[in-house]
Amino acid sequence: VSESLCDIVLKMTPDLRIMDAGLREEATFGRINGRCFTELMGEADCPRFTTALTTASQTGLPICLPVTLKKERDGEIGAFESQLLVVDTKGNAPRYLVGIQVDRKEPEEV
Repeated sequence: VSESLCDIVLKMTPDLRIMDAGLREEATFGRINGRCFTELMGEADCPRFTTALTTASQTGLPICLPVTLKKERDGEIGAFESQLLVVDTKGNAPRYLVGIQVDRKEPEEV
């Protein structure tokens, strides 16, 4: 379901490391396999994301969350608004799935 609602779906380990990112994901964010997902977020959004993960884990329900994400394009870093769909799979690998619906505006430089 998340793949039909989202532009990108990232798989993450229990410590929030991105795993199995493909060409589509790396075309958006640059090299992200093994990176912590919170490195891609705006500083103000990290606590909100952590709270959303906790809620998803406790309730077993997906959580939606608007955030600002960072990305690299041609060596330049930009930021864009997006909606996250956070799911706790209760598994080990991947533990979390994060669907990203990208706002269609062009990235802003940071």
